[in-house]
Amino acid sequence: MSSMKNFFTGILFLLFVTPINAQQFNSFKTEQELKTYLISKLVWNPDPGFDSKKKDFLKSYFAEAAPYIKNIIDTIAYTLKRERKRFILYKQPYPHRDDYLTPQLIQYYHQQIGIAIVETLGNSRALKRVDKFAQTFRYADIEIAKTMVKTDYWVFEKANDTTLVLKTYYDSLLNEFIDKSRIFGLPVLFEKLTSIEDYETKTRNYFNTTIEKHLTGKVDYFRKTTGVVK
Repeated sequence: MSSMKNFFTGILFLLFVTPINAQQFNSFKTEQELKTYLISKLVWNPDPGFDSKKKDFLKSYFAEAAPYIKNIIDTIAYTLKRERKRFILYKQPYPHRDDYLTPQLIQYYHQQIGIAIVETLGNSRALKRVDKFAQTFRYADIEIAKTMVKTDYWVFEKANDTTLVLKTYYDSLLNEFIDKSRIFGLPVLFEKLTSIEDYETKTRNYFNTTIEKHLTGKVDYFRKTTGVVK
């Protein structure tokens, strides 16, 4: 499977959408039914002609937000193709921090989602779908920032020469991600996430203890919690 096809297989799981008409889409009573449909269509028949139907379907699903969601999907696909990387389902975000999940691209995705939210304020159904779509990027933002040690993109910043503090942005982003997860559930793309409560506890524990470990020169905790060796 090409990187482009592999990407679209993954992005469909992420979106819980499929290139079928609205009547067919509404026939799915639960997201699990839709996920089962996607597995059968995309894993066993990985070329359903999605690319040719993508624009029309995004319009029907995301309404006024469609151009901005398409910008995100196209940017990810282009970046993966350029870097000759594969989109792998259920993989943690940090291995992609040098391709489609760089801090700069994550900022771009947030920007596009922000515009999409504004454009759908008068369409509650589309707004909810955009907000759910945004959850994956909120999660990726937090997880990538945890790995960006001693850079401007780390979750922490220096309060002074000897003290680190958690950036207000990431405190707020985690709260937003947790609140929205209680509405939508955890992002489907990362099935290793166990529960909302477990993720919040583990992340808060990381926020609260990493500063102490960092200042005492102990990096083992960082390596254990992120899986990244600095």
